[in-house]
Amino acid sequence: MKKTHILVADDDPATLKLVAANLRARGYEVSLATNGEEALEVAERELLDLIILDIMMPKIDGITVCRRIREWSRVPIIMLSARG
Repeated sequence: MKKTHILVADDDPATLKLVAANLRARGYEVSLATNGEEALEVAERELLDLIILDIMMPKIDGITVCRRIREWSRVPIIMLSARG
C-alpha cells in the first residue's frame, strides 16, 4: 500500500524536525524543503498528497510558492506560521 506523501517546507530546522518526526511516526512519507525554491522543486518532482508550507521562508515566500503550485496542481496545502 502506498504511503501518503507529505512535503514539509520550513526554514526553521527545529520546526522542520518536529513536524517531520511526528508525521513519520504516524506512517507518512515525508519530503523536506528549507526554502521556497526547494519546495517548488520538490512539488514539481514528487507526487504529493499534501503540502505544509511555512509562510515566511527565504528565496521565495510560502504565499508565492502556494500561488505558483496552484497554477498547475490542486494538491491540498496547509499554511504554517510561527507568528502569533
